This record gives sequence, structure tokens and C-alpha cells, in this order.
Amino acid sequence: MRRRIPLAIAGLLALLAPPATAQVTLDQWGTFATLAHSDCADFCNPDVDLSWFLGLTFEPAEGGAEIPTTDATLGNARGDAFAEASVEVPLAPQVRVDAASAAGSWVTGTGTAVQGYTYVGGVPDTLDVTVTLTGTIGNPDADPATGLAAQVSYVGDANVAALVFENAVLGLVTPDGAVQLEQTADGAVNEGDVLSIPVNPGDQFYLVASSAASAGGSGAFAESLGTLTIAFDPGDAANLEAPNAPPAPSTLPALGAGAALVLVALLTATGACGRRRSA
Repeated sequence: MRRRIPLAIAGLLALLAPPATAQVTLDQWGTFATLAHSDCADFCNPDVDLSWFLGLTFEPAEGGAEIPTTDATLGNARGDAFAEASVEVPLAPQVRVDAASAAGSWVTGTGTAVQGYTYVGGVPDTLDVTVTLTGTIGNPDADPATGLAAQVSYVGDANVAALVFENAVLGLVTPDGAVQLEQTADGAVNEGDVLSIPVNPGDQFYLVASSAASAGGSGAFAESLGTLTIAFDPGDAANLEAPNAPPAPSTLPALGAGAALVLVALLTATGACGRRRSA
């Protein structure tokens, strides 16, 4: 005769079982930051004078796949620049940039963060991602080369396998959706938009977040050290996993005092405790 497991024991086994987690296989997340500078009064006019381009100098780029935080700093006679990209905060890529030009020069700092996610919710959904760009611009010459710009895009489940980290950094990836924020006007910057991402259970997707600060002309600056921020709705965030998040425990959790008492009571009720051995 087949013996049934007592309902109390079955419930206990369910209580003690480690939580089920999706296997996150995304491997193209990471960060990248780079700086560039050139000599050219008021950035010149690209339509008639390309001297700024011919004198363009790129500082050695930093970062790469599976690097959670990258930063780069520039300081020379042409000006100062800074860029930082991070995916250290779970589910929230951040990019910080800053640039200030000396007379007759142009400098820029650019950062990119690429983060992958697995949607572990049980029903189809549309994830809302709030994107905010804040900072300050000083543009006394109204130079079009001075300002802040950002783009946050996503690559959906159907195209995840084709994403290459380097292509995402270089802007060669065609996204499935994107929001763009930009300002060149003098003064405070507070731009925002919402990126919507449709998902089904088990879907994977990437976010690509890039921001740039550039300053051209004399005494110009653009700073977004208050960060380009990306925030998931809290209800959506509960159904997301990122590949660089702390791994879920692979062993049974330790029993607390209350759970231990429940265990003793269950074993006593089923006759597993207090049983004497036969002589």
C-alpha cells in the first residue's frame, strides 16, 4: 500500500525548500567611459571648418564587459572632463558626466552602462522605466557644442542573443525602443521621460544607458554629476533579476527559534519524536 506524506510534513518541506530563482545567463552587461578633447575656438562651424575634428584626441577608454563601475578623468590645458558609469546598484544603471572647456577648446566626457535583466514575473507585463537627466550648463557663447545629452534604450528578448557589448557602447545596436534627453541652453537641467518595455514570463532584455557632457568655446561647462538615473517601478523591480546580482542561497536556510518549535511540534504529531528503539 502506498503511504502518503502527512500534510503537515508536506507543508514543512515546502517551507524549508530554497526559493526558486530563474537562471540568469546574460553575459553582455558592463560599463564604459571615455574622454575626448580638441582645439577650436567656439568649436568652429562643422559645415565650414573641420579643424576641431582634425585635432581631436581621444583619451584611453576604460571599462568593458562584466566591469560594474568605470570612471575616467581628464585635466589639461584644453579643460577638464569626467565620466563614470556604474551598475553596482541592483537594477539601477547610473552614469555621471562633467566637462569644462578652456579658451578656444572643446572637451567631452561620455559614459555608458549596459545591464541585462530576466523577467521572472508570472504574467505578461509592460515595465515602466523612469529616466531622469539632471545637471547644470554654463554656455555663455550659446555654443551648440556645449550641453548634456542622454539616451536610454532597450534590446528585447527576440534580439538579446545578437547583442554585443562593444556594439552597444559604440551605438551600433538598433534598439527596440529608446528615450532621448538633451539640453544646450544655459542653466539648470531637469529632463525626464518614461521607457516602456513589454515582457513575457522568462523574457530577457538589455538596457543601454549613455550620457555625455560637452563644453565648447570659452568658459563653458556642462555637468550631470547628479546622475542620469534609471528607476523601475517598485512592483516591476520585484520581478527582475540581473546577472551581477548576489546569487540566491543554494543551501537550506537556518531555522529560527520559532521554526524549530514548529518542526518539533510537527514531528511529535506524526510520531517521529519520542519513539523508543526496540530492544
